[in-house]
Amino acid sequence: MEMKILLASPSPGALAPLSAALSADKDVKLQHVANAREALETAASSKPDLVVLDERIKDMELLEVIKRLLQVDPFINVACISTLSSDEFHEYFEGLGVLAQLTAHAGPKEAKGLLASLAAIKNQVAGV
Repeated sequence: MEMKILLASPSPGALAPLSAALSADKDVKLQHVANAREALETAASSKPDLVVLDERIKDMELLEVIKRLLQVDPFINVACISTLSSDEFHEYFEGLGVLAQLTAHAGPKEAKGLLASLAAIKNQVAGV
């Protein structure tokens, strides 16, 4: 099952372990963009299954990016790379349906978890 993943980060090299782990899956089509504006444009045109947002993007607050992504597609899946504590993260993004919080050091383990969650969601939507 193909999974289109959009990774929005101003420094994709810093996320190389996560990016490499996601790309290693033959079903994943990974695309990188550098900022929130490009993420919103790309999400509107390519309809990714998952958008991974890096808190280091500077052109828009993550909360605003997520709200705008939900306007593009109310069922879009979003994960955020964030240094907030787990409690702060939950409080800040509560009600927006964020799939996961990742650290800047995310790698194969986190990629595997994201892909499993995403596959489960896609299977549920497909009625499998």
